Amino acid sequence: MSLARLLAPFDIAADSTPDESLIMGHVIEALAEEFLELETIDCMDVATAAYELGHDPAGHFLDQAPMMIVQYLRGIADLRTTNG
Repeated sequence: MSLARLLAPFDIAADSTPDESLIMGHVIEALAEEFLELETIDCMDVATAAYELGHDPAGHFLDQAPMMIVQYLRGIADLRTTNG
């Protein structure tokens, strides 16, 4: 499993090499233990779970994620301004 595969449902292309120790079932189990059934889980939650399970490349994504979110929000604001 790779971080890129875990983040694919969020339309995020993350650079990550496959890691045999990162098993989707373990990530899902970690998320299930932390979140209630109807709570929304975002890409940061998934990356955090992978990192806490020892997948170090997820740490790099977590370092970059706040800036990615800011860029995304600026893009939305620019679209709103342009489209009036």
